[in-house]
Amino acid sequence: MQIKLALGLTLLAASCSSVPPAAARPRQGTDSTTVAPASPGRWDHGVTLAWNQRSVDSQWDPASSYRGGSIEYSGLMRIESGQGTGIEVSFGRAESDEFSHVFGYRPSTWRRWTDYSIGVRHERPLGFGRWLLSGGFSYIRVELDQNGLSEILRLDLGSSGAYMRTGYIQPLSRNVELVVSGRYRVGRSEHLFGRELDLDHVGIDVGLSWRF
Repeated sequence: MQIKLALGLTLLAASCSSVPPAAARPRQGTDSTTVAPASPGRWDHGVTLAWNQRSVDSQWDPASSYRGGSIEYSGLMRIESGQGTGIEVSFGRAESDEFSHVFGYRPSTWRRWTDYSIGVRHERPLGFGRWLLSGGFSYIRVELDQNGLSEILRLDLGSSGAYMRTGYIQPLSRNVELVVSGRYRVGRSEHLFGRELDLDHVGIDVGLSWRF
């Protein structure tokens, strides 16, 4: 009886010693044969200060070239590859010092416009940086001071439309990037004294972006 009991205890001890401890057993999802799930994306935010140049293609006769600046916010859901999709919102001011003849014979002193834009933005890795493509809604408010009268005539005009933008983003440091892009805009026409204002234009933006 004692011999059988001793033999049973010996077999039990041997079977226990053959089972690896829990720390030594591979856990599900961590062994070499299991692919770990992709990590979720993260939000990437940025603020860009840019210089703008616009060339207006309009049937109206005011200034055709504007220079100014803009501030832009962008928020993207970015994945590990660097690709991201999100939104962009921008506010820009530009002026022109050209002398135009809005009414055929009275030159305007200056023109200023304010551009409000909101759109969808997509970025994709390209070379040492990222390719940028965006588009959305644009509203431009135009202020015109007309001299040559007894009193200066001020006109406020508005044009709503859509824009498309493409460009390249080059990182300069961990959080600072150089952004160069081209823009094309088409809008609803406004009519004033028999003339048409649509503010369709092409332009270029060059700026620095801080991402956080």
